[in-house]
Amino acid sequence: MSELIDKINDAQRDLQKNEEDQGDYEEAENEAANDKDGTIGAPSKEVYEELQQQWEELDDRISELNRVKNEVDRLLARYKVFDKDNCFANIRFYMKQKDEKIGQIEKKAGVRKGYMSRLDKPDNTTDPSIQFVATAARMLDVSLDELLYGHPTEMSEAESIVRDYLRDLLEDTKAQKIKWFKERDGILDKLHNLYTDPEITHPLLFYDEHNLDSDGTPMLVRYGSLFYPDRLVDVDWNVYWANMPGMKNVVYLVPCVFEDDKEHKRFFEVYVTDDEGKATGVCNTRQVHPSIMVVFNELFKAAMASSENVFVDDGVKSIINQYRKNRANRGGGTND
Repeated sequence: MSELIDKINDAQRDLQKNEEDQGDYEEAENEAANDKDGTIGAPSKEVYEELQQQWEELDDRISELNRVKNEVDRLLARYKVFDKDNCFANIRFYMKQKDEKIGQIEKKAGVRKGYMSRLDKPDNTTDPSIQFVATAARMLDVSLDELLYGHPTEMSEAESIVRDYLRDLLEDTKAQKIKWFKERDGILDKLHNLYTDPEITHPLLFYDEHNLDSDGTPMLVRYGSLFYPDRLVDVDWNVYWANMPGMKNVVYLVPCVFEDDKEHKRFFEVYVTDDEGKATGVCNTRQVHPSIMVVFNELFKAAMASSENVFVDDGVKSIINQYRKNRANRGGGTND
C-alpha cells in the first residue's frame, strides 16, 4: 500500500509541475502578445499541445491509481474478518479443479516454497499476505470474494451449476460479450389494470389472484415471485436484463421485498426465459448457498455498470464501418 501511495504522490507532483509549465507558457504567450516592439517571440504552439497531452495522461494515471487504492482499501477492510482455514480449503478445492500446483502459486506470488503449509499449521496464527491470496484467485480463475468467503466444498451439484452459470454471466459481462439493460420504469414496479391497460405483457407479470372482478376474472397483473407464490412480493429497485449471446433467452436480475416486511429487507431473484418466452426461476438470494451469493453480488454490480456504458454489437459495428467507408470514399463529409 505504501508503494501505491508513493506512486500517487509522484504522479500528483508531476501534474503540479506540468500545470506550472503551462502557466509559464501562457505568461510567455501574453508577454509576446503585448510586446509592441515585436522583440519577444511567441512560444511554440507544439510545446503547449505537448504539455496539455502530458497533463491529460497524468490526470488519467492519478485517477487509475486512486481507483486501485480504493479497491485495496475495500479489500483490507474485508480482510479484517478473514477466515484462514476457509480460504486455504478453497484454494485446495480450486487447485484440484484447475489442476494447479501450490508451488506455482507461491512462486508467482513471490513467496518461499512451502509458504501456505507453514501458515496452515495449528500453532501458526499469521494470516497470508493479500498478494498471495490475490495471486491464488487470479491463477485459479475465481474472484477474490469467492476465495475468501465462498464455501464450494459444501455445495450440491445443482448449486454448483447455478454458481457456474452466474460466474459465466459475470465473465461475459466483463468481457463485454453481454450488454445489460435497465428495465423500463413502471413495468414491474406497479400494478396494471387489464381493463385500462390490456396490452401490457411481460414474462414476469402474472395475474393478481387477490383482485378479481364480480365473475372471478383477474382485473390486475403484477410482478409475482415464482419462489414465493403465496406471498406478495414487490420489485424494490432497478431490474436488469440481458439477452444471452447466441440465444433468444433473456436473464433477469430482480431486487425484491416482501410487501408485509416491516424491516424492508431486500433480496434478489434470478429468472431466465425459455424458448417460448416464459419465465423460469434460477435462484433466490434468500435461499442460496453463500458461494452463490458472493458471485451474484459481483454480477449485479457488473450489470449496473454495463447498463450505463456504451455498447455496440457486431451488427451495429458493421453498419458504422460501412458508413465510414462510404464517407471516406466520398471524400470526407461532402455530399455526392
